[in-house]
Amino acid sequence: MVETEIDASNTWFLQKLADGEAAAAATAYEEHAVLLPPVGEAITGRKAIEIFWQSGIEIGVQAVELEPLERRQAARVVCEIGRYRFVLQRAEDQPTLEQGAYFAFHRHGPDGSWLRLVDSFNREPSPTSASAWVTRR
Repeated sequence: MVETEIDASNTWFLQKLADGEAAAAATAYEEHAVLLPPVGEAITGRKAIEIFWQSGIEIGVQAVELEPLERRQAARVVCEIGRYRFVLQRAEDQPTLEQGAYFAFHRHGPDGSWLRLVDSFNREPSPTSASAWVTRR
């Protein structure tokens, strides 16, 4: 049941990003959540995370996928480890595929929802052409 609920939360989050709705996507995070991007400083707080995702949408991040590989639960917290992929499509460039590993800590809230508490992703060194990946979708 927990896995189904987190899968649903992830699906909703990814759909909001795909729809270009960074403010809605940010509500998948706790108010004081921390996002650790592959480069730069830690991003703390829902509003700052919204700004991060809005910037990503504006530079062309699209078609984001998560592939959970493992989940471990301790009380009301679940650690999820997996792989991610997304296409970066800047208007003037060919689409590129970025992929790598991620982990997320989800906390079960009093209202029954699962919110992201800590989120981090680590990209593989060199992006590749996304043409084949986009075509098969």
